[in-house]
Amino acid sequence: MGRQIRFWAIQKDYEELSEILLQNDIIVLTRSGNRLEPSNKKFYTVFGTEQCFLTKEGFYLKYKPDNAFDPWNSEVIEFIFCRPNKLKITDSNGCRIIRTCYEHGRLWYDPNFYDENFNKNPKCKELSSMYDTLKRYIKKNYKISKCKCGYIGPYAYDEYLKGNYLPCSGKTRIEF
Repeated sequence: MGRQIRFWAIQKDYEELSEILLQNDIIVLTRSGNRLEPSNKKFYTVFGTEQCFLTKEGFYLKYKPDNAFDPWNSEVIEFIFCRPNKLKITDSNGCRIIRTCYEHGRLWYDPNFYDENFNKNPKCKELSSMYDTLKRYIKKNYKISKCKCGYIGPYAYDEYLKGNYLPCSGKTRIEF
């Protein structure tokens, strides 16, 4: 189980979100657990469609015996970027369209660790607070979809209104 918020965003939206990360002393980790320097505001362009992880100084980070980063047993928030997807989608009228659309990105975390018997052990409360800060930012500054399944950043929304950005979830077009 866990908590998540789904969103659609473009580069300018990510730039503003990266400012929020910096203001809140949030550290960005690559998939391999390497720290991305705060001076690199364009972390989203470096990793493209990959995921990264958000944490803070002092949060527990686990590395496996072979030094591989273990995000599932660390105090991190998973950050997945919106990714292009060229496929047939269905709009709300049931019409099929072939076009590049964008799958949602998300922030996700689990507030618990699990042992080998699946017993829960809570992660630090500050992780939940960090997630709530980012969630509040998205809910305040992004527009919610008609189906209430996610939010779209202000710059992505402008492109959506111009017909240049098509949010989707699987084969379903998301409308705002």
